[in-house]
Order: sequence, then C-alpha cells, then structure tokens
Amino acid sequence: MSGKLTLSAFVIFCLSAFVPLAHAQDLASQIVAGVSRAPVLRAEFTQIKTIAALTRPLVTSGRFTYVRGQGLLWRIEQPYRATYVLNEQGIVEIGDNGVARAPTAAPGLQHVSRIFRALFEPDVALLQQYFDTTANGDAARWELVLTPQQAALRHVFKNVRIHGARFVDDVKLDEANGDFTVIRFRRTQEAATPDDDEQRLLRRQ
Repeated sequence: MSGKLTLSAFVIFCLSAFVPLAHAQDLASQIVAGVSRAPVLRAEFTQIKTIAALTRPLVTSGRFTYVRGQGLLWRIEQPYRATYVLNEQGIVEIGDNGVARAPTAAPGLQHVSRIFRALFEPDVALLQQYFDTTANGDAARWELVLTPQQAALRHVFKNVRIHGARFVDDVKLDEANGDFTVIRFRRTQEAATPDDDEQRLLRRQ
C-alpha cells in the first residue's frame, strides 16, 4: 500500500461509567491546561492499521514534528520513506528530491488536516466543532473519546480515542468498515524552535 493511501486512511480520518456533562467539561479544561504548550514537539511514532481482509496488520514507523502555528511534519521511515506536511492549506507530499508534489485534491482536506493537527494539542474547542467529546480519567492520565457529529465523518469511522498526560501517548481510530488504526508515540521532546530542515520542509507548498 502506498504512503499516500496509508496516511489518508489515518487522517480522513480516538467510561467505564457515565461522566456528567459538567464534570466532562471541567476535565476537558484541565486537560487543555495540563498538556505541553511548547512551540515545537517531536516524537517517534508507530502506526498499526488492522484491515479485516488482511491476515497481518500494516505497520509503519517514523518521526513527526509539530510546530505550533505552522503545521505538522509526518515522516514515514519504515518500511518505506515518505514525508508529508499538514497545514491550513491541506496535506502536501514532499518528494525525495525535496520538491513538493501537488496537494491531494480530496474534498474537505483542509478540515482533515485541521482535525489531525488538533489531536496533538489537543485543541478540544476545535475538535468539538466536528465531534461530540467525552473526557475520562483525570489531568494526570486522561482519555478523550470523539464521536463524529457529521454524517460524512460517520461514514469513515465510529470514534477516535486519544490517551495522554502531558503529551498525547496514543490515538486509536475505529473505522466504520470494521478496520482500526492505532498510533503510538514515544520519546516526545519539547523545543523552542524548529531546526533548519524542519523549517525548510514546512515552507514547501
């Protein structure tokens, strides 16, 4: 499967007892207050996509860099190499020669990019424009459960579950067709500014 298809499957695009609405809203506010607000976040990721028709899951791994106010770099390193820039304009693939390829012309791609980037804040207010949001746990170890509000999103997946503390630790997407994707993050680091290579890639349009 190509890198573009694998990323698209991800981005077009996660209570053991009932949590009262007022408590859930208060917890969501605590989550926002407790997560890292560093200008730059870097981490390694492993993405595992389980497809009902396949006997083995599709596994990719690599690195991502989130630069607040500019966008997100998603760099797949295994089992192939691919680089994507997600920003307000949508999603752009960067070729091996460093040249930006034409953006994918999928409907609503700017919204998809915005949602994807909001997962890393997590930007609860923005996510609530697209999802019904339930917060579980506490500020030290939390879960956000996102249920799509819009019919177009409900045709793609059932819900999104995000777990974390100071950083997002993992994201699980339960898709409407029975497939699911889990993305785990490790070695998350904060920085004040992007490096020269990251800045160069983020400027590619």
